[in-house]
Amino acid sequence: MVSLLTKAHQEIQGEDTYSWGCRMVDAIEITLKQPGWWERAASGKKLPKRPPSTARNFIRADFLVNRREELLPSTVPIQTVHAVKGETHHTTVLYVPKPKNLQSCPSQIWWSAASSDQEERRIAFVAATRPTEKFILCAHDLTFQRLQRDHPEFLQAFEVMPLAQFLAEPSSEAAG
Repeated sequence: MVSLLTKAHQEIQGEDTYSWGCRMVDAIEITLKQPGWWERAASGKKLPKRPPSTARNFIRADFLVNRREELLPSTVPIQTVHAVKGETHHTTVLYVPKPKNLQSCPSQIWWSAASSDQEERRIAFVAATRPTEKFILCAHDLTFQRLQRDHPEFLQAFEVMPLAQFLAEPSSEAAG
């Protein structure tokens, strides 16, 4: 994952968004072939490369440039919340995808008394109690807005910033 992010922000003179996307597809294929995660890639079939959209003008995001490659570790363990139960880590990142509807939004589920929501509450609790230093909650903007509206006291426990701002800031390891 880290090597892919490093390749994603690598600057290549004159590279347009389509060329960048093709380079990333190739990098992902190579990454997936190494551990044999993807049978289709291992069989030699290529991922289709879609031509650029004629309806939109995409601009490459360069906010990763401030995260220099030498500051990133060569490997970052990525595990599910279930896999880390009972362990502690320096940093835990909990990614919460865009909710399909209000009833599936963490702003509702995490404060629900319904027994059907118990597992989701437990997963969030386990994730939030694993780190010894940093807990990073990545939530969709809709979830953030609902948390801000319905549970502002919860958000007061966090330093809140957009993802682009977080990625653009020099890492604390570089400062120390």
